[in-house]
Amino acid sequence: YLVDFADESTGSLMGQWIEENTNGTLSPILPTNAEQILSIINTVYLYDEWTNGFNDENTAKDIFHAPDGDIAVDFMNKTDSSAGYTKGEGFLRASLGLKGNGEMVFILPDEGRSISGLLDSAESVQELFEEGENGHGEVVWKLPKFNFDAEYKLVDVLKTL
Repeated sequence: YLVDFADESTGSLMGQWIEENTNGTLSPILPTNAEQILSIINTVYLYDEWTNGFNDENTAKDIFHAPDGDIAVDFMNKTDSSAGYTKGEGFLRASLGLKGNGEMVFILPDEGRSISGLLDSAESVQELFEEGENGHGEVVWKLPKFNFDAEYKLVDVLKTL
């Protein structure tokens, strides 16, 4: 979109676009100034339900092993007696179907491996999603409940363009 950053209503219009494209989940107030020449805005919004959901009665507190240390969080728990999975070099991958015809892929590093070690190159990330030996059997799901948000500063990257 082409906008005038000197116009005081531009920040509101950008915020309105974000609100409309996230079903009201995000409604930011975005500041602008007349010297601004570019704003890159991206949103990812997903709302769906599991094809075969988790029973609320099986939600329980447990320890999540985060890079910064262990924390107690609620985990959704269930067991699929017959499910597909993939065993790769240093990881296990499985996915859960979504009612909207998609799926969410989960990658668990082998014990003693860090997730950052699996993400250290474009090739290793590609392997996470494409490589490994497929198997079928019992899969025990133990997923922490979470929210995710992030903010990235792109000024230095854009200066190199």
